[in-house]
Amino acid sequence: MKEFNELKRMLKKMPEGLPVCKVALVGDTATQFLATAIRGVGMERGDHIHLYEAEYNQVERQFLDPGSELYQFDADFIVVFQSTHKLGEKHSMLDTVQQESLADDRLAFIASICENPALANKKIIYFNYPEIEDTVFGSYANKVRSSLTYQVRKLNTALMDLSQQYANLFICDIAALQNKLGRDFLFSTNIYVSTEMVLSVDALPHVASRVMDIVCAIKGQFKKCLILDLDNTV
Repeated sequence: MKEFNELKRMLKKMPEGLPVCKVALVGDTATQFLATAIRGVGMERGDHIHLYEAEYNQVERQFLDPGSELYQFDADFIVVFQSTHKLGEKHSMLDTVQQESLADDRLAFIASICENPALANKKIIYFNYPEIEDTVFGSYANKVRSSLTYQVRKLNTALMDLSQQYANLFICDIAALQNKLGRDFLFSTNIYVSTEMVLSVDALPHVASRVMDIVCAIKGQFKKCLILDLDNTV
């Protein structure tokens, strides 16, 4: 798999005549590098990714405002990254009763996106939630409904059910990616504190590859994706 800087250099020499795929990216953290990685992996797989990147932390506004840039762009695929880190920040500002409904509130928002008639023909690619350590409760968090660990696990389970309920919803399983690569590889605390960018630079190609796996599969190009992944496997 190519590193982030290789993908970035590739984009300077975009071949002519590649089929165009319109992708919108909205997130609650800094997504500039992720946008570059998605475009680079897309080009590697034979697509010109025409990408709209929403401004920082404007997920709700982009979806709830019918006049937003998201609707004007009219993407084929909408990638939504609402991070565990931001969810944790919100969790810490709620009282216990509100914490217990955190997952349900987020799920209701995702369902509203899927049910929006203006997005009926769009494919929603939603990132699930890798776990981060709950230092308040530790392992006891499994018994505490209001804990962040409980809410994150509830979210991830319910997201799978939601994707079965809505044909236009696809889950990008970065929680599984964290299990495979390790939390320290996927996330960089120093980068997050200084730039609000959650994903580490080293992890970006892996995450972008997961996104493009879904895009290719939806477009009926699963065989093409599989061959390219095997070429990049050591």
